[in-house]
Amino acid sequence: MTTSNTTPCGLWKSPIDPKLLSQIGSIKDAQLMADGTVVWLESIDGNTDLMVQRPSDSQHKLVTGKKVSGSLGYGGGSFTCHLDSIFFISDNALFQVNKMGGLPTRVTRVLGDISSPSISPDGNQVLLTFSSERRDSIILSPLDSQAWPSEIASGADFYMQPNWHPSGKSIAWIEWDHPQMPWDGTCLMMADLNESGVANIRKIAGDQNTPVFQPEFSPDGRYLSYICSTGEFESLFLLDLNTNKTQTLVEEKILAEPAWFQGMRVYGWGSGGIYYLETKSAKRRLYHVSLGGGEKQIPIEPYQWFEQISVSSRYDQVCLIAFSSQIPARVITISGKGSRIIARSAPENIAPGFISDPEHISWPAPDGTVTYALFYPPANPDYSSTELPPLIINVHGGPTSARNYTFNDKAVFFNARGYAYAELNYRGSTGYGRSYMLKLRQHWGKTDVEDAIACANAIAELGLADRARMVIMGGSAGGYTTLNALIKHPGVFSLGINLFGVSNLFDFLIETHKFEERYNDSLVGVFPKDAALIKEFSPSEHLDKIQDPMLIFQGDKDVVVPKPHSDLVVDALNRNGVPYIYRIYPGEGHGFKKIANIVDMYETIDNALKTWVLTK
Repeated sequence: MTTSNTTPCGLWKSPIDPKLLSQIGSIKDAQLMADGTVVWLESIDGNTDLMVQRPSDSQHKLVTGKKVSGSLGYGGGSFTCHLDSIFFISDNALFQVNKMGGLPTRVTRVLGDISSPSISPDGNQVLLTFSSERRDSIILSPLDSQAWPSEIASGADFYMQPNWHPSGKSIAWIEWDHPQMPWDGTCLMMADLNESGVANIRKIAGDQNTPVFQPEFSPDGRYLSYICSTGEFESLFLLDLNTNKTQTLVEEKILAEPAWFQGMRVYGWGSGGIYYLETKSAKRRLYHVSLGGGEKQIPIEPYQWFEQISVSSRYDQVCLIAFSSQIPARVITISGKGSRIIARSAPENIAPGFISDPEHISWPAPDGTVTYALFYPPANPDYSSTELPPLIINVHGGPTSARNYTFNDKAVFFNARGYAYAELNYRGSTGYGRSYMLKLRQHWGKTDVEDAIACANAIAELGLADRARMVIMGGSAGGYTTLNALIKHPGVFSLGINLFGVSNLFDFLIETHKFEERYNDSLVGVFPKDAALIKEFSPSEHLDKIQDPMLIFQGDKDVVVPKPHSDLVVDALNRNGVPYIYRIYPGEGHGFKKIANIVDMYETIDNALKTWVLTK
């Protein structure tokens, strides 16, 4: 039995060094093949590899040796499986490799930005979402490396989730137009295919204010299933293609998630029904619902969050990426025999006493809305303190996103050193109903900042952290909130940490990628009509008001929030003599992937906290 040392918070010695955390990889997708073979994408140190484990294997193996990545928007939709083959995107073309291994073969021309491959039932053609010179479409390409593709759907600004009917005679997809984002409003479309091309294109569901998510055909071809907003929540619908009648299979739950990436899945067809994921209180649960409506929850301990469900209807087997607050991402399978761990994203060698179990806390916002955060108390069995800990509030990106009960490497790093840590799910976050998400509309830079300040006050009033030693941190949209909080509430935070945050809303209209270039229309206002409002909420117009020390981190290849956004902040800090540290990471984009840069980021933050926070 060890005796804890009474030491000031923030000065606790921790075995969790930055290099240990930098070596935790990410698992971006996982899919089941018909025979139970599992295929997944694994990323670490900037490299993304395609991995395979067959049912008879005791270990998994790398099968491509090539960089695998869908290239539309934020990516996703990088691979799919058909019979014994895996089809993946690399270098703007589609490749094929057998699950047993061997050299990959290019099966399409080099096409440009492509994602979401969907192989025809006969295995001879592929549907792809495609973008070239800012024009998006769905294309159909023969699996012949020399053949030119044909255009199947065009005219909308964006496309997602193309899918084949088992007969090969019909397809379905999602489309939407600026200024909508895919969680604002989309349309589910369906069309017939014949020798002459596309015919009978029709809208099945959705509109500018009604998002639709993940169209799937049932294995027998009778139904088209999809998730559609029904007001506050979503429902899972079945369209009977024989009778053209629609029934509700799952009603009024939080099912969909904001479609930031191609290829996202929250349900799948299994034996006799559908397996689906429901979100509630920042956790996810797995259910099975039969076509007759009978439903049951499938408990999977000790996991608290699941992503990218994939189902084998033949064997009634489910594959998931699974997490908990204590467990980094794993690939698991579930069958009648129970659950099985296929792969781990990390060695899982951190002792449990150094990983905090978060509390889902809440408080009333100024408008009365209950607002949420995940609070992580300090966690180190070797130390204790007689003082309240300093607090780091992290603001997630998006802003239409959320933090959930997944493994949080930043929380682990800071908690083990004696800091309290909180993930703020401000009004505008997803996972709490549609009206909660809409609270941010026309109020980005106001509502999120109010909630950051209220979060700090609520945690202090609960006696969980030292009000005089608080830090605000955020990346991308979270960096925008961080900047506005420092501008509007100087002195509340001892330090601001801005990771590639949006600083200039005017430049963001023309500098960012196509996917988000009209996002400000709903978040703040429409230019030029609302220029005054955009100016009010653009940090670039008020940076001289920042008085608190700052850390700024930026990748020089970031196309979402380019480097000039961070340069503006540094220029203002220089003008006003405000202490800061600016780190620019060569070759990095919107988020840091290289181990050396992640280590440097953690070490820089740790030293800055000792300099500007612990001394207060």
